[in-house]
Amino acid sequence: MVIKQDGSQMPFEPTDFRVGLDIGICGRSIRIYDADQYTREFFENMGQPQADAQHCPEDSFANSCKPIPQKKDPELLEFLEKKLGGGRRPSEK
Repeated sequence: MVIKQDGSQMPFEPTDFRVGLDIGICGRSIRIYDADQYTREFFENMGQPQADAQHCPEDSFANSCKPIPQKKDPELLEFLEKKLGGGRRPSEK
């Protein structure tokens, strides 16, 4: 048995999984943003069509994990080239 958010101890029903509703599973609140075509057809056959898809907010943690583009440091590049045995020779004037 699962305890729903309203306090009842009943298993989940299909009507609990509708677009735009929050459902509590294992102490977590989960929002349903969209449904696939099969689920939409299932609810239409029940006479309760699903709502339109909602926009999912962007996760701030996912944004913080994006790689930061590195700046090219010409002095560092020249140092690394010389360390590897290559690079430009200074002018012999």
